[in-house]
Amino acid sequence: MIEEEIREEIKTEEPKEYPVKLLIIWACDCAERSLKKARSEGKEPDSRSWKAVEMARLYLLGAVTEEELKNAEDAAWDARTAMRAAGAAWVAAGAAAGAVWAAMRTAWDAAWDAARAARAAADAARAAAEVFGEKGTPEREAEEAWQERRFAWLLQCWEFAGERALYLVPEGRFICPENCSIDFELEQKGEKKDD
Repeated sequence: MIEEEIREEIKTEEPKEYPVKLLIIWACDCAERSLKKARSEGKEPDSRSWKAVEMARLYLLGAVTEEELKNAEDAAWDARTAMRAAGAAWVAAGAAAGAVWAAMRTAWDAAWDAARAARAAADAARAAAEVFGEKGTPEREAEEAWQERRFAWLLQCWEFAGERALYLVPEGRFICPENCSIDFELEQKGEKKDD
C-alpha cells in the first residue's frame, strides 16, 4: 500500500522526497473520504472535523493564517476526543485532525523535512482507511487501493503543474480517472462550490 511504500522510503538512506504540500493534499483527500464514509453510515462527523480538512486545504492556498489553522487543529483534536467518548465516528475525526496537523507542522517549520511530512500523511491515510474496516477486509483493501491510485494521480498532476496543482485539482482542471476521484464538497477559497 502507498502508506507502507512511503514508510519504507523513510527508512532508506535516500528516501524519495515527495512535495510536502502534495502529501497534505493527499492526507486531506483521504480524511475527507473517511468523513463521507462515516456520514454515509449514519455517523455524522463533528463539524470541527470537516472544518479542519477545509482549513488545511485553504492554508495550502494561502487563504488562512497560521493562527486560524492552529485553531482548526485544536478544534479537530477536541472533536476527535468528544466523538471517541460518545462512541461516534472518532476514527474519521482523527484522520481529519491528522491532515490539519500535517499542515500545521509545515506552517511552524519551513524546514520540516519530506520524511516527517510523509510519515504524517501516511498516518492520516491509515486512520482514514480504518473507517472502511479492519485490515484485510475487502472494504479496507478497496480504500487502500483508492488511496494508492489517488496519490499516483496527484503526483502526476504535481509533476506536470507543480504548486499550481493546488488550484487546478480542486477546480477540476485535470481529468481525474473515476477510480480515484473525489468530489470537493468542502469550501474552496472561502466560497461553496456549486454542484
